[in-house]
Amino acid sequence: MYQNTSQHNVLYDEQLVKLISKGVKRWNAWKKENAYHSIFLQKANLSEEYLNGIDLSNAHLSGAQLYAVNLSNADLTGVDFTGADLISANLSNANLTDAQFDEADLEKANLSGANLTRTSFKSANLRWTNFSKSLILNADFDSSSMIYTHFEEATITSCTIFGASIWNVFLENAIQKHFVITDYDEPEISVDDLEIAQFIHLLIRNKNLRKVIDTMTGKAVLLLGRFDDGGKEVLNSIADYLRDKNMIPIIMDFEQPRNKDFTETIRTLAGLCKYIIADVSSPKSVQQELSHIVPVLEIPISIILKNGQEEYSMLRDLSKYPWVNFPVVNYNDTEHLLSLIQLRIIDTLELKNKEIEERKGKLWSN
Repeated sequence: MYQNTSQHNVLYDEQLVKLISKGVKRWNAWKKENAYHSIFLQKANLSEEYLNGIDLSNAHLSGAQLYAVNLSNADLTGVDFTGADLISANLSNANLTDAQFDEADLEKANLSGANLTRTSFKSANLRWTNFSKSLILNADFDSSSMIYTHFEEATITSCTIFGASIWNVFLENAIQKHFVITDYDEPEISVDDLEIAQFIHLLIRNKNLRKVIDTMTGKAVLLLGRFDDGGKEVLNSIADYLRDKNMIPIIMDFEQPRNKDFTETIRTLAGLCKYIIADVSSPKSVQQELSHIVPVLEIPISIILKNGQEEYSMLRDLSKYPWVNFPVVNYNDTEHLLSLIQLRIIDTLELKNKEIEERKGKLWSN
């Protein structure tokens, strides 16, 4: 009934597509009886087909049109999807062991709960792809594009990610371990966090990036404070002074709308800086950020307060941290503050920095 070549037992894709269109039950029965046949479906168009539970194991689907196809719960072991269009496809709970998605487009595809053991995604588009609750073991993500990709509650272990582009991925409650960030012919370097893997690789390879980070940690000063009622003028004046001293001021604009990552962004910036100067004249703008920075980052901090303003109630609690400069530096106006900045702020922060280095040196020596 199905034409095949005399030498290779290869079924023509037109006939196979017709058989698939007759239903998964009929296809799976035929597949079971004809397990020795190679299944060639290159460039076949199965877009929007409902193929839940189908057995396409070891089929050749390179270049196939599979837009919004439903392959949930399917046996896709060893399938070649190279260059296929799988945009918005549903492959949830499928067995994709040893499958190959090199250069495939999986944007907004659903692979949640899938078995992705030894699966290859080289140079694949994984933007908004859903891998939540999937098992990803020894998979190859080299040169893939992972942007807004979902890995919530997934297990991701022993995968290669050399050259991958990783931005804003979702990893809540994911189990992450052993991401190889080097090429196959290089000494292996691995990390256990997908989000920092790309950064570590860039840090190793890019001398200019290392120089930037060294410069940041040696010269950058984070300025926190109020932007109303003259507060921005105060911070800008401090920034101008720091620039004249060959330092790099970073000012956070608290007037902009906040989101849930705002405090985390400040903490990340703080970790890259040499010092922090915080104006608490309008405490609502900075007290939350200080409460997240001070206890976890051992960075010299100077706190300033305009005369006539009251200290917020929890400020004194920060004095127990030796890297925080107390008492608070009070000032009348910008001119007065600039007259105090070198002696009362910069020099004091330098002393705090030396104390921190000495304390760390003693810990290492012990």
